[in-house]
Amino acid sequence: MERMLNTHGIRFEQQHMGSRRRCSICERRLENKAYFLTESEDAPEPQQSWLICAPCNTAVQTELERSTLRPALRTRIAVGLVASQRGPANRAKWWQERYWEELDDQGWNRLIFWSIIFIAFGHVLVFITLMMWPFMVGR
Repeated sequence: MERMLNTHGIRFEQQHMGSRRRCSICERRLENKAYFLTESEDAPEPQQSWLICAPCNTAVQTELERSTLRPALRTRIAVGLVASQRGPANRAKWWQERYWEELDDQGWNRLIFWSIIFIAFGHVLVFITLMMWPFMVGR
């Protein structure tokens, strides 16, 4: 586990994830690496911590650099701002045009892969279901 201290006095720990967990901000599944963000010791109680993904970590770092607040509240406010932008409620649904505009290369690759799998094996499942239908309904 690598530990990083940034200029704001906040501890970021880069963890290699063994089990699948979700990001505390965007609630997407964490990939191989996750960042454990904790508030500094001078933050008001209760001291909070978050397990976040790499894109959310980058967004939090950007907000921390933009902020002019005192360090004790800076982390909590930066995480709140990023969560308001990247939260699951703000994520576009597949039937909205914004979803297709924001789809990156990895998303397109995933979509194409599952489309090929569906086309390759979907008709086989329909055929087996049609062949088994008399046995399922007849008894």
